[in-house]
Amino acid sequence: LAAQAKQWQQQDGEQPKPLHIVLGMLSTKVPQEFLRPLIPYINQLATVDIEGEASGCPSALLAKQAADAGIKIAAPAGDVKQALQTWPTTAKPGRVLICGSLYLAGQVLRLNQAVKL
Repeated sequence: LAAQAKQWQQQDGEQPKPLHIVLGMLSTKVPQEFLRPLIPYINQLATVDIEGEASGCPSALLAKQAADAGIKIAAPAGDVKQALQTWPTTAKPGRVLICGSLYLAGQVLRLNQAVKL
């Protein structure tokens, strides 16, 4: 993911598009290790709970761990839809990367089928 973020930044040249992350992880993972390579590219990060997953890391704890890892703007969001609405609307386009867990990917795919994000 970090290699892709770097490639996006290089493609954008002097005016890189902001990268917004939506992150949900299992509590068995180490968020700092996952995020460390992405830190130089992240503008903002929103954490979410993985619905229906008992071993999911609570979004508030995940946001704290992201902040402790060096993410300057990291905050929990109620869900994916709310996370996508937390970023300021600007004339400059940005990128959104939803990552962390395949369980979260499944949740997003189900949500996308039910309601267009």
